[in-house]
Amino acid sequence: MNAVWSFWSKPYREGKSLDWGDGLSRFCSWKLSLEMAGRLFGKTMLFTDDYGKNLLVSKLGLKYDSVSTALNALESLDSKWWASGKLYTYLLQDEPFLHIDSDVYLHKQLDRRLLDAPLIAQNYEHFRIGDSWYHPEKFRILKSINGFLPEEIIWYIDRIDDQKALCCGVFGGNDLRFIRYYASVAFDMFLHPDNHAFWIFLGGDNILLEQYVLSACIEYSKSHPESVFYHSVDIECLFDSASSAFNPESSSAVGYTHLIGGAKKNPDVCARLKNRVLREYPDYYERCRVITGDAV
Repeated sequence: MNAVWSFWSKPYREGKSLDWGDGLSRFCSWKLSLEMAGRLFGKTMLFTDDYGKNLLVSKLGLKYDSVSTALNALESLDSKWWASGKLYTYLLQDEPFLHIDSDVYLHKQLDRRLLDAPLIAQNYEHFRIGDSWYHPEKFRILKSINGFLPEEIIWYIDRIDDQKALCCGVFGGNDLRFIRYYASVAFDMFLHPDNHAFWIFLGGDNILLEQYVLSACIEYSKSHPESVFYHSVDIECLFDSASSAFNPESSSAVGYTHLIGGAKKNPDVCARLKNRVLREYPDYYERCRVITGDAV
């Protein structure tokens, strides 16, 4: 199984990727994520664009076994929709893979049940419509203005009492055909000309496009015997819930850390991250410091 990262640079270049407290922390995280996972997988791969390759590989010196600039194809897309880079990367895979966000660190090898699974994700997130940071009810607006809505979404959004999405801090697996199907459903909806005004109005609800659509495609396929994936679709998660994923005891047992939300702007967290990279990879740290202009 390959370890895969993606960096569509347009959101970064246009200031739409403001999740880190400072640039030095951001690129220290890239190094730590790569080095920790690189010890566990046979091949490391980066999918990016020309700018991203120049920044991460040429200037910072990150070393991947394979680097693709296929994300140049996304240059015309709205940079608020950063999930496009991940979805397009999923579409491009031709071998079993695990896509790893650059704020995710794997401390030890994943269980065999995960590595052999058709699909892998971090954890399910259960919610009720109207009472969550997920807002699939927005898709009803798209339907009401005669936009294009895939039948998987139309079917899934009506299950008001059983809504869930999948956190994709890591995502991948062995069922490449299903992964391409899911990513195609998301991209077809995102790129459909009848939906252009809707995405502008929505303004970058990335977890809806990536994580909710994934769950919709899985549940739809499980529930429709006519689906080619009816007998085969299955997913294993690292954790049984979001609370478990961010519980120190359970995350330590799995050997997994995901800096999510405010953690990436927490001064203490960023200081520990930078100090570790400074200690273990001082030359890389200095290149980051020079490029970002951040103080030591």
